[in-house]
Amino acid sequence: HRYFYGAEKVDGRVVKTYVGRGTVGRIAERKVEEARQRRFKHAAAFEAEQMRLATPERSLDQLEAACHLMVEVSLRIAGYHRVDYKWRKRRDRES
Repeated sequence: HRYFYGAEKVDGRVVKTYVGRGTVGRIAERKVEEARQRRFKHAAAFEAEQMRLATPERSLDQLEAACHLMVEVSLRIAGYHRVDYKWRKRRDRES
């Protein structure tokens, strides 16, 4: 005699509910297992997609950092400096 209890979260706690035994219990158990497998497949597909997208995104972040550095170096060479995150041309100080 095999009994099956379903489990679900209610207010953060796991609550088990008697579903049935015999054929009813086996059918319910099979449905729960199929749902678990579907969730696992979806999670695996989502993780694979995240990994696929992470590489180009990381490359873009590196390219953006390199561009910011090149702009900063170019502006400093041209005589600019930063004041409150704004680029300003240095004034020539005549003594």
